[in-house]
Amino acid sequence: MKKLVLVLAVIAMAGIASADFITDPTYSDVSATSTWLGYEGTVWSAQPLSLFVTSAGGVATVTGANANEYSFYQEFAGTLAVGDYTWTVDASNITADGGATAFVKHLDALGGWIGFEGTDALVDGSTASISFSVTDATHIYQVGTSTTGWTSGSYDLTNPSLVPEPATMGLFALAGGLLMFVRRFRS
Repeated sequence: MKKLVLVLAVIAMAGIASADFITDPTYSDVSATSTWLGYEGTVWSAQPLSLFVTSAGGVATVTGANANEYSFYQEFAGTLAVGDYTWTVDASNITADGGATAFVKHLDALGGWIGFEGTDALVDGSTASISFSVTDATHIYQVGTSTTGWTSGSYDLTNPSLVPEPATMGLFALAGGLLMFVRRFRS
C-alpha cells in the first residue's frame, strides 16, 4: 500500500511540475473571444488583436504600425497560487525599428498598477525568460510581449509557457505528504 501511495504521489508531482498555465499556446485563436489580449497605445485601451496580430501554424506575428505601444498578453486574475513562476517565449524574424520586450506586469486585485515583475528584450532567434514571484494570489498578473517606439516592423512568437518553479511544486508536494501523514496518524 505504501508503494502504491508513493507511486501515485510521484505521478501527481510530475503532472503538477509540468503544468503550463498558458491557454492556447499555439495561438489558434486571436479573435475577439481569444484568451490572448491586445492593448494598443494610440487609444490606451484594449483593442481587437486583428489590428496588429496574425496567427498561422502555431506562430503569432505582431506587427507595429506607429510609434506607440502594442502589447500582446494573457492575464491571470487571481488564478496563480503564491509561489515562483517562469514566463518564456521564443522570438524570431524581428524586423522592428524599435524595441520589443517580453514582460510580466503586476496589478492589484482591482486592476491598479503595481509595476513590472520583470522584462526581457526580445532577441531574434532566442528565448525570452522572466522568473517572478506571486506574493498575493488575489492579484492580477499579465504575461506577454510589448513594442515601444515603432514606426514599422514585426516579430514572430512561438512556444509561450508559464510554469511554476520546481521549488514551488516541492512545497505543494511536501504539504500533500504532510496531509497524508496526518490522516494516517489519526486513523
